[in-house]
Amino acid sequence: MNGPEQDWEGRLAGKPPLTNGFTSKLERKVRERIRMRSNERNARKSPFRAVAAVLSITLLLGGGWWFRDDLKQLAGQGASNDALASIFDDPLAGQEAVLKVGLVEYGDFDNIKKPFIIRHPFVQIETVFASGEILQDPDKYSEWFAKENADLLMLPMHKYRELAADGKLKALDTLIKQSNFDVEAIHKPLIDLLRNAGGGELYGLPVEFQSSALFVNKTLFAKHNIPLPDESATMDDILKLASRFAGTDAAGLTTYERGNPYEIARIAGQSSGLKTLAFEKERVTAMVQTDGWKRVWEQVAEGIEAGWIQYPEKMDMTKGSVSMSEIMKNDLFAQGKAAMSLAGSNYYGFLIDEEARGKKKPGFEWMTSSYRIDSAATNQGEYMEPMFVYAMSSSTNNEDAAWELLQFTAGPEIASRFDQSSRYGGKLLGRMSAMKSQPKEKWAGFYSMQPDPSNAAAELALQADARYGEAASLLGRASSKQFLDVVNGTKTVDQALAELQTELNASLGKLGKRGEQP
Repeated sequence: MNGPEQDWEGRLAGKPPLTNGFTSKLERKVRERIRMRSNERNARKSPFRAVAAVLSITLLLGGGWWFRDDLKQLAGQGASNDALASIFDDPLAGQEAVLKVGLVEYGDFDNIKKPFIIRHPFVQIETVFASGEILQDPDKYSEWFAKENADLLMLPMHKYRELAADGKLKALDTLIKQSNFDVEAIHKPLIDLLRNAGGGELYGLPVEFQSSALFVNKTLFAKHNIPLPDESATMDDILKLASRFAGTDAAGLTTYERGNPYEIARIAGQSSGLKTLAFEKERVTAMVQTDGWKRVWEQVAEGIEAGWIQYPEKMDMTKGSVSMSEIMKNDLFAQGKAAMSLAGSNYYGFLIDEEARGKKKPGFEWMTSSYRIDSAATNQGEYMEPMFVYAMSSSTNNEDAAWELLQFTAGPEIASRFDQSSRYGGKLLGRMSAMKSQPKEKWAGFYSMQPDPSNAAAELALQADARYGEAASLLGRASSKQFLDVVNGTKTVDQALAELQTELNASLGKLGKRGEQP
């Protein structure tokens, strides 16, 4: 976790860290120029001209609220403040607001904060941080929320839903209408998700999101004269398509999950509507010993035995750190050895970064494709989850400034900055129109997935259950072990599922009731 004073400008320029983005020499020169201009005859005769000159210097040098006192001295009162507002087109000109922003992660916000204060030099921004420990403890978070009284909040989805239900967030529809903020430019399923989680009201805006899709090696499909998958394909269709690569020099289907063949079975089953866990008030129970799961396990196990499903082997992480380049060198899809891969948007970022590091194409053409999931799919949150939601506190005393910052954060300029910056390669942005740095076919599949917003919101809401994390971890470990036994031929599917059901219920029974800590 990086600290709040990340100096990203210095890193990009290869210079040592600076206190506020300026060398002392450069800062002194700017201040001297401001004072010089304030004493010139032209400043008395034409404050607009003087303000324009100084603001040009300040903006070009990357200045912000560090120079607000000097700007006030130059601008004076009355007409000069109007001139300042007209130059910036700044609705906050003359309003000296101090905004407090509650963060759960520092990195990205540093790159929102600086351009905002350059445009609004009379606004100061203070940041406060909620650790993971605070986020996971409702009582600690409530205490933190009351103590810090932040104007703007960065929230994970379960906190967004919780605070909206408690009336602690400001509804945005009126502000959106008054300011003509183009909310329709944001990916509609994301807005629908946030409205659903807010009980029909919109209380926050997303900047980026996570999703999953099907990665497709177009070159391998063309080589073997096999038609590409289309957006109407179900998971069953994808498995049948993958089987056509049996006996070739490539796998038909793989996954990014190393050493875990169960991952393909999990995605196939859950996307088809099969349930794994039931979170009831009194207990959490497993639902894995069913005919549906048996069919999926058998189909995937047969594909692995026949060779048209393959998965990357586990790497030895005990010998120290392993670079992403080393990991990708052992990834089947990245090396052109698999026709399709089921993976998430993080993997998209890895591929983009790997191509950027190598400064060359991987030797094959690839794309992402959406596929059809069941309306009752139990993993819909995987296909549409905001990284964070930015929302205004309902108790803010700085509504104008907070809304201006929220608009800017979710606006087109920040989206464009994130897309164009090499540091942020591979993001899925809420504003699809800003996705210009990569060919559309590489990311279009994520935006074409069609999870049901109400089901996705309900699934993401489970994250607020104190039992959720441990239950999911138990399910993943036990299922992976049992499925490996099937793949290795030491158990039948029936035996493995029966043992898995028994093992999970024994472990899950210890998690307690809803609302109780396990």
